[in-house]
Amino acid sequence: MMDEPRVDTKEAKERFLDIRAHIPDASDQLVELCQHLVGHMSNSTIVPTGFLLVFHLLLGDLERGVNGYNGQPMVGRLIRTNPLIYRALSHWMIPLARVGFGEDFAGLVRQEYVEVMKDSVQKTV
Repeated sequence: MMDEPRVDTKEAKERFLDIRAHIPDASDQLVELCQHLVGHMSNSTIVPTGFLLVFHLLLGDLERGVNGYNGQPMVGRLIRTNPLIYRALSHWMIPLARVGFGEDFAGLVRQEYVEVMKDSVQKTV
């Protein structure tokens, strides 16, 4: 998307760091995911496609145990754990976009994700 809305990340980072205020039954895994997500959101603004990319790069970094931005080893219980955990955590992308940036932004993240997946499926069949 060429004309994606660019939004400030400061409030979203604060919400992610206090995720249980927004999702009271958030698991310890989701809390840790949000902490890592904040660390991966290095820019002061982000577009929906950027959030989609950051989120999925983070999951890959957690699985490898190395921060892809700086090459440093990552620390935490989510690091290099069962691959099914990352699949389960991937389902939090849209709800976290909603918590961090609001319904409209989350809708655009979802729309972009559907487009990416549609293109991916068409290329593999």
